[in-house]
Amino acid sequence: MAKDQWLPIPLPAAQIEVNMPVLFSLRKLHLPVWLLCQFLSACHSRHELAHQVADSAQLAAQIIQTTPIAVQSFVRLTPGYPLLTVYLEGDGLAWITPTRLSDDPTPKNPLALLLAAQDRSPSVAYLARPCQYVRKEVADPCAPRYWSNARYAPEVVEALAQAIRRLLQQAGATRLRLVGYSGGGTLALLLAPTLQPEHVVTVAAVLDTEAWTGHHQLSPLNLSLNPSSRLGEITHIQQTHWLGGQDAVVPKQLSYQALSALPHLRHQSLREVGAFTHHCCWSDHWPSLLQQMQWYADDER
Repeated sequence: MAKDQWLPIPLPAAQIEVNMPVLFSLRKLHLPVWLLCQFLSACHSRHELAHQVADSAQLAAQIIQTTPIAVQSFVRLTPGYPLLTVYLEGDGLAWITPTRLSDDPTPKNPLALLLAAQDRSPSVAYLARPCQYVRKEVADPCAPRYWSNARYAPEVVEALAQAIRRLLQQAGATRLRLVGYSGGGTLALLLAPTLQPEHVVTVAAVLDTEAWTGHHQLSPLNLSLNPSSRLGEITHIQQTHWLGGQDAVVPKQLSYQALSALPHLRHQSLREVGAFTHHCCWSDHWPSLLQQMQWYADDER
């Protein structure tokens, strides 16, 4: 495709909040980041890493059995508290090489879990993607298509919706926020029309899978849903979309293009952090990004 097809389409200035990069010294890094450094040097197992990150934040492990796929969760719930915040993991280790699928999509760096571990909200839950962490326990339903061209399939969306409803019931919560990193953000948008959260936050997420595969000249995700076809259904829901200015995996111009097509933008918020990439430095600075969104003010309502 011609290069100029991927230039960003300007949005009204009021709808875009650009945050200049801030350099932090090591002394100012938040505790979970220090812990991660220790875990990465001490642990070789992706499972051990996730459990230690969760333990550091008092997130208890539980497997939620959905139809047909079990989902790994880590939760810290305050019974009866009305607002539940759910974090959704990215695609994980989906591919070993550009042409070879992984045998196990469990992430090496569970970035959404690192974000959840730093959220001080009274009720927080993390959901891995289907087949991450639990593939050995539920091998039969975990076909490789669920981390390749069916990663956003209707049955994946339904499995996560079932898990979130179970968590809402378990917590006794009536309100919901969804936060998704990368492909987890894609799924948060696909879940929003059904679950009707009060706030959807995406971090370095693909908002239009067709545009994304076209940009990278990848095979179409022909068994997956495309969130761009559903964005018009959720313009009434508060949304915050964090973009990395140096993100080569999900280039920022694709996000500008996806949201500029919406007829009503007053509920949309694109927030670009100029120095960030797809992986760096979201977990390092997540507490300050939560403050920018007035995250805990929502808890007090």
